[in-house]
Amino acid sequence: MSKTWGVVRAVPRFKELTILGKEFFDMKIDDLSELEAQIDSDLAWREKELTAIKLDVEASEEKSPSEQSRAIRTGIVLLYAHWEGAIKN
Repeated sequence: MSKTWGVVRAVPRFKELTILGKEFFDMKIDDLSELEAQIDSDLAWREKELTAIKLDVEASEEKSPSEQSRAIRTGIVLLYAHWEGAIKN
C-alpha cells in the first residue's frame, strides 16, 4: 500500500521513493558503466531543475519587489536542496 504526502510518495514494499516525478530506488550498481549512467541521469535531472529555477528568478525581475524577493528565496532553498541531494547520492 502506498502512502501519499503532497508530492512525496513512499512505497515501503519496493523501497521506492517518488519526489516530483523522479523515482529513487535502493539499487545495487554492479559495474562502472551503471555508475556512470546513474550519475549522468542524476546530473541531467538536476541541471533541468536548476535551469527552471534560474528562469523563474529571471522572470521575477519584471514583477514587484516582494515577488522578486520570494523567487530569490525559493531559488536559494531549492539550490541548497539540490546540492545536498547531489552530495548524499
